[in-house]
Amino acid sequence: MAEKNETPRARAEAKAAGDVLEVSLAGTWQITEPRPSWDELRGAQNPQRVRLQTDGVERWDSSLLLFLFETQQWCRASGAYF
Repeated sequence: MAEKNETPRARAEAKAAGDVLEVSLAGTWQITEPRPSWDELRGAQNPQRVRLQTDGVERWDSSLLLFLFETQQWCRASGAYF
């Protein structure tokens, strides 16, 4: 049976560290595939600062920019540092 070359899906994980929400992004972000939602990732947390780590991102297109835009809009509205 042949192996499938599956593209790693877009992933985002959040970890609270005091008043900072550390967000790690990974995988392949493609507009035609599902992507994480900022609101779902954040949940009920209201951090004062959001820090992103993108070392795990393999490829990306505008879907990553849309996620970053959502994050930035929430930070502006809530007064969090981004």
